[in-house]
Amino acid sequence: MRLVTSILATLLLLFTSDCIYSQIQYVNMETTSKWTQDFKGITTIKVYWENPSPENYTQRQWVQEAVQQTWSKYANIDFTGWEPYDNSGTGIRIYIDDYAWPHTASLGRQIEGMYQGMVLSFNFLGNFKCNGHSAEYCIKAIAVHEFGHALGIAHEQERTDCGCTEHPPGEGGGATGGYYATPCDIHSVMNYCNPVWNNAGQLSQYDIEGIQAVYGTRKTPEDFGNNIALSSASDKLGEDQVWENMYLTIGNQQFIYNINQNNPEEIKTFTFTTTGTYDYKLSSTSYHKDGQTHYGSGSGTIQIDKTKKYKIDILARNPTDINVELLVKATDVASDGAVVAQGRNEERKPDLPAGSLDKFIRNGQKPISLLKLDNADNEKFYIYSDGAIMVFNNVNNTFFECAQKQAPVYKDWNGRTWAWSFYRNIGNNQQETYTVSTTGEVWSMSSTGVFTQYGLVTDPDF
Repeated sequence: MRLVTSILATLLLLFTSDCIYSQIQYVNMETTSKWTQDFKGITTIKVYWENPSPENYTQRQWVQEAVQQTWSKYANIDFTGWEPYDNSGTGIRIYIDDYAWPHTASLGRQIEGMYQGMVLSFNFLGNFKCNGHSAEYCIKAIAVHEFGHALGIAHEQERTDCGCTEHPPGEGGGATGGYYATPCDIHSVMNYCNPVWNNAGQLSQYDIEGIQAVYGTRKTPEDFGNNIALSSASDKLGEDQVWENMYLTIGNQQFIYNINQNNPEEIKTFTFTTTGTYDYKLSSTSYHKDGQTHYGSGSGTIQIDKTKKYKIDILARNPTDINVELLVKATDVASDGAVVAQGRNEERKPDLPAGSLDKFIRNGQKPISLLKLDNADNEKFYIYSDGAIMVFNNVNNTFFECAQKQAPVYKDWNGRTWAWSFYRNIGNNQQETYTVSTTGEVWSMSSTGVFTQYGLVTDPDF
């Protein structure tokens, strides 16, 4: 239904697949529109009734059922509570007014704790009528539409590429900004030009894809069958970043991240249904504390086993550059944080002479990742699936085992979680201790307890 106020530059699911990578570079999502999530990637939103009564109990149940069978069914969103308002100043506050035109006062989290943030009609005694349908049909269809606004979604016909002459942009009071992630959707529950009013209270396929891109995919018991593991992809704000907007696709799954200093990390859950090689693409815009805007991009492939659970992280090479190269890294959760798949951006490397990889074969295994230390320019540390770390000295052309992966030595520090550690002999019966974060950063601690970053775990360089 219509929005009471016009909201500009808000979180919109207004989508077109052809221009996402160019558009997202120029958009700063208004973070107050998107609800935050917990460490598991779940967005939990309290719902309150301002003026419930025993007489409208059934209608209130219809609203709850409609929302749970649509937005909550497909996206990683939990609407909880559904109780009388408790003066907490949080959540979505629904006011029942049978003489009002159903509406939402603003988009997304901007209505959190707002009196009459959403207004619904149950008996339609005012100008808005439920004609030709049952009361249950109208109440459920309206609820799905209004909760779309409550999640941050504007009217689909507000898009300039939709060409809706019956309801031109601006008529509904919605916003025209934002970025696109699916084509214009005539069947959207948010589209006034849909030939089926409110799409009969059902989400279209693009509605589903859009809400999953922003809030993550809801997993059902069926997703856990067939030996398919639940994985996660996260984007974390860097120390010098103010905000970042990022678009990620892995195979046919897409994710949209909007992080800032109040919401420094977002996690999306997903599954791989097939073992094999998956293409990925990344595009990001971030604003840094130095007042500069940085643009990131990357594309490549990662090798995935559908039976394993992965933690997907996004890495940036030379993150202080204006144009940043982005990589995807997959970590096998079951193997104590071992990096098992590191995406390589699509770049052509010189062909290696036949047999050049032979020297790096250990017990019939190829190395799964490479570790480079800034204080060891002449050495490359190759990591194998059994935890062995072999070092190759490119000056004297020697290759030998120098360390073994150990459990993390240090406690988590400064927002970093350690995945594993290793000791390296440096002569005179002395050792250096290195610890590797879950994002592949390699750090060393001095005798005075000072951490220094010494490198990064990447994919093998052959």
